[in-house]
Amino acid sequence: MISNASPLIIFASVNRLDLLIKVHQKIRITSAVYEEVTRKKEKPDASVIADAVANGLVFVENFRDNTKVSELQRHYSALDHGEATTIALALCKREKEVLIDDRIARIAAKLHGLIPRGSLSVLFEAYKKKIINENDLQGIIRDMTSAKFRLSAHVLLAFWEGLRKSSS
Repeated sequence: MISNASPLIIFASVNRLDLLIKVHQKIRITSAVYEEVTRKKEKPDASVIADAVANGLVFVENFRDNTKVSELQRHYSALDHGEATTIALALCKREKEVLIDDRIARIAAKLHGLIPRGSLSVLFEAYKKKIINENDLQGIIRDMTSAKFRLSAHVLLAFWEGLRKSSS
Protein backbone atom coordinates (compact mmCIF):
# COMPACT_ATOMS: atom_id res chain seq x y z
CA MET A 1 0.00 0.00 0.00
CA ILE A 2 1.34 3.41 -0.93
CA SER A 3 0.80 5.88 1.90
CA ASN A 4 0.77 9.62 2.24
CA ALA A 5 2.19 11.37 5.29
CA SER A 6 -0.89 11.79 7.47
CA PRO A 7 -1.63 8.09 8.15
CA LEU A 8 2.02 7.51 9.04
CA ILE A 9 2.12 10.53 11.33
CA ILE A 10 -1.13 9.76 13.11
CA PHE A 11 -0.35 6.08 13.72
CA ALA A 12 3.21 6.88 14.80
CA SER A 13 1.98 9.61 17.15
CA VAL A 14 -0.28 7.12 18.98
CA ASN A 15 2.43 4.42 18.95
CA ARG A 16 0.46 2.14 16.62
CA LEU A 17 2.44 2.23 13.39
CA ASP A 18 2.41 -1.56 13.74
CA LEU A 19 -1.27 -1.56 12.74
CA LEU A 20 -0.49 -0.09 9.32
CA ILE A 21 2.10 -2.79 8.78
CA LYS A 22 -0.07 -5.64 10.08
CA VAL A 23 -3.03 -4.59 7.95
CA HIS A 24 -1.18 -3.76 4.73
CA GLN A 25 2.06 -5.79 5.12
CA LYS A 26 4.13 -3.55 2.84
CA ILE A 27 3.88 0.22 3.29
CA ARG A 28 5.57 2.26 0.58
CA ILE A 29 6.11 6.02 0.60
CA THR A 30 7.74 8.48 -1.75
CA SER A 31 10.95 10.24 -0.79
CA ALA A 32 8.93 13.49 -0.63
CA VAL A 33 6.63 11.93 1.99
CA TYR A 34 9.65 10.60 3.90
CA GLU A 35 11.18 14.08 3.98
CA GLU A 36 7.85 15.53 5.13
CA VAL A 37 7.35 13.05 7.98
CA THR A 38 10.91 13.19 9.27
CA ARG A 39 11.56 16.91 8.80
CA LYS A 40 10.96 17.82 12.44
CA LYS A 41 13.36 15.35 14.01
CA GLU A 42 12.48 16.46 17.54
CA LYS A 43 8.93 15.15 17.13
CA PRO A 44 8.54 11.59 18.49
CA ASP A 45 6.53 10.43 15.47
CA ALA A 46 9.39 11.48 13.15
CA SER A 47 11.84 9.14 14.88
CA VAL A 48 9.29 6.30 14.97
CA ILE A 49 8.81 6.59 11.20
CA ALA A 50 12.56 6.94 10.52
CA ASP A 51 13.16 3.80 12.62
CA ALA A 52 10.46 1.91 10.68
CA VAL A 53 12.20 2.84 7.43
CA ALA A 54 15.63 1.94 8.81
CA ASN A 55 14.28 -1.44 9.96
CA GLY A 56 12.68 -2.24 6.60
CA LEU A 57 9.10 -1.96 7.83
CA VAL A 58 8.29 1.04 5.62
CA PHE A 59 9.88 1.37 2.19
CA VAL A 60 10.89 4.64 0.53
CA GLU A 61 10.55 4.78 -3.25
CA ASN A 62 12.64 7.38 -5.03
CA PHE A 63 9.83 8.46 -7.30
CA ARG A 64 10.69 11.43 -9.46
CA ASP A 65 8.04 11.70 -12.20
CA ASN A 66 7.87 15.48 -11.96
CA THR A 67 5.63 15.71 -15.01
CA LYS A 68 2.83 13.71 -13.36
CA VAL A 69 3.35 15.47 -10.01
CA SER A 70 3.24 18.91 -11.68
CA GLU A 71 0.13 17.94 -13.63
CA LEU A 72 -1.64 16.83 -10.44
CA GLN A 73 -0.67 19.99 -8.57
CA ARG A 74 -1.74 22.15 -11.51
CA HIS A 75 -5.17 20.50 -11.61
CA TYR A 76 -5.59 20.36 -7.82
CA SER A 77 -3.92 23.41 -6.35
CA ALA A 78 -4.70 22.30 -2.78
CA LEU A 79 -2.54 19.15 -3.11
CA ASP A 80 0.76 19.39 -1.32
CA HIS A 81 3.87 17.85 -2.85
CA GLY A 82 3.67 14.68 -0.75
CA GLU A 83 0.05 14.05 -1.70
CA ALA A 84 0.81 14.63 -5.37
CA THR A 85 3.79 12.26 -5.34
CA THR A 86 1.75 9.62 -3.47
CA ILE A 87 -1.05 9.72 -6.06
CA ALA A 88 1.42 9.86 -8.96
CA LEU A 89 3.37 6.85 -7.66
CA ALA A 90 0.17 4.84 -7.21
CA LEU A 91 -0.86 5.69 -10.77
CA CYS A 92 2.54 4.82 -12.24
CA LYS A 93 2.64 1.51 -10.32
CA ARG A 94 -0.93 0.79 -11.45
CA GLU A 95 -2.08 0.41 -7.86
CA LYS A 96 -5.80 0.28 -7.16
CA GLU A 97 -5.71 1.84 -3.69
CA VAL A 98 -3.81 4.56 -1.89
CA LEU A 99 -3.65 5.42 1.81
CA ILE A 100 -4.50 9.09 2.18
CA ASP A 101 -6.60 11.09 4.67
CA ASP A 102 -6.88 14.60 3.23
CA ARG A 103 -10.31 15.22 1.69
CA ILE A 104 -9.07 17.04 -1.43
CA ALA A 105 -6.34 14.45 -2.03
CA ARG A 106 -8.93 11.67 -1.67
CA ILE A 107 -11.11 13.37 -4.29
CA ALA A 108 -8.12 13.76 -6.64
CA ALA A 109 -7.24 10.09 -6.16
CA LYS A 110 -10.83 9.04 -6.95
CA LEU A 111 -10.90 11.20 -10.06
CA HIS A 112 -7.83 9.31 -11.27
CA GLY A 113 -9.40 5.90 -10.68
CA LEU A 114 -7.79 5.13 -7.34
CA ILE A 115 -9.64 3.96 -4.25
CA PRO A 116 -8.54 6.19 -1.38
CA ARG A 117 -8.29 4.48 1.99
CA GLY A 118 -7.83 6.46 5.17
CA SER A 119 -6.60 5.93 8.69
CA LEU A 120 -10.06 4.85 9.80
CA SER A 121 -10.10 2.13 7.14
CA VAL A 122 -6.88 0.77 8.63
CA LEU A 123 -8.59 0.58 12.03
CA PHE A 124 -11.66 -1.02 10.43
CA GLU A 125 -9.51 -3.71 8.78
CA ALA A 126 -7.48 -4.27 11.96
CA TYR A 127 -10.73 -4.84 13.84
CA LYS A 128 -12.18 -7.14 11.16
CA LYS A 129 -8.94 -9.18 11.11
CA LYS A 130 -9.10 -9.39 14.93
CA ILE A 131 -5.76 -7.61 15.31
CA ILE A 132 -7.51 -5.27 17.76
CA ASN A 133 -10.74 -5.55 19.72
CA GLU A 134 -13.46 -2.93 20.21
CA ASN A 135 -11.89 -1.58 23.42
CA ASP A 136 -8.56 -1.17 21.62
CA LEU A 137 -10.37 0.52 18.75
CA GLN A 138 -12.11 3.01 21.02
CA GLY A 139 -8.84 3.80 22.80
CA ILE A 140 -6.93 4.29 19.55
CA ILE A 141 -9.59 6.63 18.15
CA ARG A 142 -9.58 8.57 21.43
CA ASP A 143 -5.76 8.82 21.24
CA MET A 144 -5.93 9.90 17.61
CA THR A 145 -8.40 12.69 18.32
CA SER A 146 -6.26 13.79 21.28
CA ALA A 147 -3.27 13.84 18.91
CA LYS A 148 -5.15 16.33 16.67
CA PHE A 149 -6.38 13.88 14.04
CA ARG A 150 -9.26 15.79 12.49
CA LEU A 151 -12.44 13.76 12.42
CA SER A 152 -15.85 15.23 11.91
CA ALA A 153 -18.70 13.88 14.00
CA HIS A 154 -20.38 12.81 10.75
CA VAL A 155 -17.37 10.73 9.62
CA LEU A 156 -16.94 9.17 13.04
CA LEU A 157 -20.63 8.29 13.27
CA ALA A 158 -20.53 6.71 9.81
CA PHE A 159 -17.43 4.72 10.85
CA TRP A 160 -19.13 3.28 13.95
CA GLU A 161 -22.33 2.51 12.01
CA GLY A 162 -20.32 0.72 9.31
CA LEU A 163 -18.42 -1.23 11.92
CA ARG A 164 -21.62 -2.31 13.66
CA LYS A 165 -23.20 -3.39 10.35
CA SER A 166 -20.15 -5.42 9.37
CA SER A 167 -20.11 -7.15 12.76
CA SER A 168 -23.73 -8.27 12.64
